[in-house]
Amino acid sequence: MNEWKKQEINEYECLEPFEEQNEIKGPFRKFLRRFIDEYGKFIFLNILFIFCSLPIVTIGLSITGLFYVVRRFVEDEYVDVFYHFKKGIIDNFKKSLIAGVFVLLTIAVVYSLFYIGYYNGVILDNFIGKLILIMSFFIFFIGLMVHLFVFTMIVRYDIPLRRIYRNTFGILMLNMTKSIVITSIPIVISIILLMIPYASNLYLILYFSIVSYIVISNILNIFIRYE
Repeated sequence: MNEWKKQEINEYECLEPFEEQNEIKGPFRKFLRRFIDEYGKFIFLNILFIFCSLPIVTIGLSITGLFYVVRRFVEDEYVDVFYHFKKGIIDNFKKSLIAGVFVLLTIAVVYSLFYIGYYNGVILDNFIGKLILIMSFFIFFIGLMVHLFVFTMIVRYDIPLRRIYRNTFGILMLNMTKSIVITSIPIVISIILLMIPYASNLYLILYFSIVSYIVISNILNIFIRYE
């Protein structure tokens, strides 16, 4: 893979660096310290992401804004949620908009296959229908895995979207086991929340900001090898 160019950081973004957190060892302790200090920002970010995603067609922009802010949390940089959410979108508008179209196309394909597979496989008890149903879950998982890496790369590196997808597929091939584990994190957490009474309220408060922090911190550990 070619040399990657990191996005530049302006003077405003360097205010109030969290130097004391560099002394904290372990990703969980670092996250816990940051969350305790700024839990209000995590909540605001989660609500902002949900609100900006409501038009549906803005999903790519919303994910980019979310990932841009969370990347700064992970890298112990100063965060002004609204400013950096907006900046992440503006700086990567075209790339995130196109990537968002791919996300929506993936969702449309998965939904169509799931509907066909469920009706034929579950209701009509058809083998082909069950196969289509399994295929819909497989495409959903692959699409989720690819775009978790794509959007993390969008907010991390100043490179064309074509190279982002190419580098993503290369990294996934070289780190398939870790990529599967990382992609399973939001799915497992979602299932757990659905099984616990009233826990689904966390989707509105913290789910997206916390889960994206866990996912991005692990993805960045993979990216560091190729920088």
